Amino acid sequence: MNKKGFTLAELLGVIVVLSIIITMATISVVSIINRSKNRINSENEKTLKEAAKMYVQDKNIDDVDVNASVLIDEGLLDDPKEKCKDVLLHIKYDKNEHDYIITMTGKCED
Repeated sequence: MNKKGFTLAELLGVIVVLSIIITMATISVVSIINRSKNRINSENEKTLKEAAKMYVQDKNIDDVDVNASVLIDEGLLDDPKEKCKDVLLHIKYDKNEHDYIITMTGKCED
């Protein structure tokens, strides 16, 4: 008797192998997405700090707290979706280092 087809064990084996491959691919994709988000957040932070630095230089201020929405209104920051509008920046000029110390409270929304 010649039977054609697959046994239940063979089918289960294929399903297990495919499940492992899909799991590995999903983990890789999630990891890539998270790295991209971290890179974007880092770039947003750099952009915010540069805009804050320009703001205090334009206004000739040494120590100020400024909201990112002010930087947007001043035209120093382009944030079309206003993801960063709630970020608060504290800018202080360090005379010893001859540079600005900028600290941020909050993060841009994803």
